[in-house]
Amino acid sequence: MTGRERYLNTIDGRPVDFLPRIPILLRYAAEHIGSNYGAYTRDCRVLVEANRRCAAEFGIDQLSAGSDPYCETQGYGAVCHYDAESGVRIESPPLASNGGPLDLSQLRPPARSHAGRTHAQPH
Repeated sequence: MTGRERYLNTIDGRPVDFLPRIPILLRYAAEHIGSNYGAYTRDCRVLVEANRRCAAEFGIDQLSAGSDPYCETQGYGAVCHYDAESGVRIESPPLASNGGPLDLSQLRPPARSHAGRTHAQPH
């Protein structure tokens, strides 16, 4: 059974030889190809190559396209910092907290001008 057949059969509730292998590798994938997590989070080409090679070398049934939980927050105005070791961190969140609950009504709709990584533009 191919990875594609295994994956689609699982979704459709049909029998499979074993459950699809769909690990989320992130830092491991980056380091496996001789890169680092900062480059993986910053450059979609590194992310794709790392996941493509891991899938081919380890028999993974699905490629992962995620890099970190902060990618989407940039569209909402978060300012991010990239580091080779930690990947990405938020320097300035889109909403300020005064210790209480955040007022989500103050959150602006995502802006394309701030969401470069969401559009997979290499930096």
